[in-house]
Amino acid sequence: MLHTLVKKTIWALFFAVCIVSCAAAEMQFYPLIDADLRAGYSSLKGGNSSWGGTGWLFAMPSLQFDDDNFLMLAYDVNMSQNENVIEEQTIFLKRIGNFFSLIGKHKFSKNWDVKINADGRYNLNLETKDETWGNGLYDYYDFGGGAGVSYTFLKDEREHPVSFSFKYYQRQYPNYKSLGAETSTIDKEKKPKDFNGFNFLLKTKQELSSRLEADCSYNLLLKYFIDSYLRTDQGLISDEKRMDNVHYLDLNLTHLTGENIFLNGLLNLTYYGSNASIYDSDYYQYVPAYYSYFSFAIAPGINMRFFKKLNVGFNYSFLKRFYTERPVRDTQGNYGTEKQNDTEHTVQLNYAYTIFESFSVSGGFSYLIARSNQKYEPVVEYSYDIFSMSLGVSFKY
Repeated sequence: MLHTLVKKTIWALFFAVCIVSCAAAEMQFYPLIDADLRAGYSSLKGGNSSWGGTGWLFAMPSLQFDDDNFLMLAYDVNMSQNENVIEEQTIFLKRIGNFFSLIGKHKFSKNWDVKINADGRYNLNLETKDETWGNGLYDYYDFGGGAGVSYTFLKDEREHPVSFSFKYYQRQYPNYKSLGAETSTIDKEKKPKDFNGFNFLLKTKQELSSRLEADCSYNLLLKYFIDSYLRTDQGLISDEKRMDNVHYLDLNLTHLTGENIFLNGLLNLTYYGSNASIYDSDYYQYVPAYYSYFSFAIAPGINMRFFKKLNVGFNYSFLKRFYTERPVRDTQGNYGTEKQNDTEHTVQLNYAYTIFESFSVSGGFSYLIARSNQKYEPVVEYSYDIFSMSLGVSFKY
């Protein structure tokens, strides 16, 4: 039923924009398409290797009613393989993400504008070769909406935009069922992953000089779980529900070093707080705040243009994650006193050669090295290597 509802919603939004655009000839219509389609190969060292298609498509047809009012329909679809999801530490063989949004924008003045949006997301995730598209254990849907306001300060003939936005959505995992809940006589945790999300975003873009720009943002996500409950230190299911709070702080710097050379650097600080606890009945071990962690990441890079047609980018990222309460276990599952910490190194090389104005040949290589002091891996891998490469075409209009 949810599959049908998602499809109907997407088509309804699409036709609504098309009908309005055709009914009013005086309106201005601005199509926007950004697409990248590649053949890809991904290999997990000591594990799965696969060939397949990777890529993404972003489309945003926009209507301008007058100087102050706009209507936009955004659709974004992306495909990837062997992607590491930090929260659950799950490696997916394949995944397809779909996002659509209907956005209305009104400008109150040259400096002030407000946006209202209705959003939906439909992600298909295949964790094992036995799963089929649409029946993945970790498939999920988002439905929600929000609003935002932005103001542009003018100083020294430069624009300094600041924006704030809010979004509410509900996430559902239609195929996920807790194994414990299947045999439990307690009518709890039948759908333990579903939650209501409240997202707050504050961001700004500052031109520090004629060659240096800075993008800064702070993002707060509150997740109120609908059917997930805490465990007591005796292993019993309590009446208190799980609630997570996630804080992201990002700083992205871009510097025009030469006529065709850009340097960029990203700094990310993340705190994932959760009251979710676990009780391991095999070892009689109780762990509070099992998912809580703090992480920081840095990602310097360089982008260069050759012969006015070839763009080459090289990026390296380093991430360190510290869990606040999760203890380390040895290969046999015995608990220790040390807390888990993870390290990730990623090297990426991307390139694009412009054939003509809107069409390019593009590709890339990446290598991810993940290491952890967590040695117990009966279900989840914490230490692994992933190599990926791709070659395809890009289109922008």
